Formats: sequence, structure tokens, C-alpha cells
Amino acid sequence: HMRRLEKQLDSLRQAALELELMEQEHSDDRMQAKRELVRLHKLIAEMQEAIASMEEELRNAPHSYAIVPYRGSRGTRRRPLYIECRGNEVVLQPEGVSLKPRDFAPPLGAGNPLASALRAAREFLVNEAPEMQGASSEEPYPLLLVRPDGVGAYYRVRAAIESWDSDFGYEFVDADWNLQFPAANPQLAAVESQAVYQARARQQQL
Repeated sequence: HMRRLEKQLDSLRQAALELELMEQEHSDDRMQAKRELVRLHKLIAEMQEAIASMEEELRNAPHSYAIVPYRGSRGTRRRPLYIECRGNEVVLQPEGVSLKPRDFAPPLGAGNPLASALRAAREFLVNEAPEMQGASSEEPYPLLLVRPDGVGAYYRVRAAIESWDSDFGYEFVDADWNLQFPAANPQLAAVESQAVYQARARQQQL
């Protein structure tokens, strides 16, 4: 919209210039040209004010960021399982399932809460999309989103998913980035929460 306004502004400026030239050349139409010139200058001022106002709104507007897999020739079409590493918390997004440092306490075997939740999520998503079954190149994969204060959590996650039998990715994100995720799936959230609950019980027994 700002680009359209700027284009109209250029047209108005050109029209104003032509009228100024006309005023100099045709004395008979001078009064009419002056009135039109005043009107155009008023429109120009209003458009400049509108553009400045929109620029100010853009500077102050909150921004959101979407982290999506690269789909180029060396990219992937696999669905990411977002793992946000922040402070003393790891969150499975967009379902909002939270894991605390105690969930990464040793012994950190293949049945730890995070790995269990990821396997449960993968199984759930593969069952939802039969075309993924038997094709590791199509299965979901973990994508770690690391906040500046989440480096410690990142290393805990890396240790927890060592048993993961597939690839994973990671991306560093700023502390003030408002990340925009796909809509949460309540069924998937329940599956992940159940897997975490059962893994915590097993870990407590160990």
C-alpha cells in the first residue's frame, strides 16, 4: 500500500510540475491552474503524512517469525518437530509440552522423556499420513530452536536425542523473536504429554 501511495505521489508531483509550466506559458488559464496547483499540493502533503504515519506504525508494530524447512534442491520436505530451548526449559512446539532440567537427569537412556515424546509424535504423525510409512526421507525430524539463554538446554537436548535414529536440525533465534508456529494439534499434545508422563515414571524407578 505504501508503494502504491508513493507511485501516486510521484504522479501528483509530475502533474503539479506540468501545471506550473502551464501557468508560465498560458496566462489565460493562470487562475484555474493556480487553484488546481493548490489542490495538488494539498493532496501531496496528505499523502506524505499518510506514508510517514504508516512507516511509524511499521516501526512500532510487533513482528513474528516463522521457522520453516528449506525446500530447495538440498533441502527437505519433512515436517519438523519443533523443540524450543530456552532458559531452564525445553518446550515441544506448538503443542506447548514443557520439559524441565530434571527430565534430563541421568541415567539418560533411550527412554528419556524427550526421546519418548519425539518417538510418540513421529508415530502419531506417520499414522496420520500413511504415505510416510516406510519412508525415512518423509518422516518428521527434530528441529531445535535455540534462544540466547537456552544454550545449556540445547546441549541437554542433544544428549537426550542421541538415540534418535534420524537427522535433526537447529536454528539460533533471538530472545525477542515472536515465533509463529502452525496451529497446535490437541491429539498430538495428549500423545506427547502421555509419553512424557510414562517416561518420567520409568526414570523415577531407575
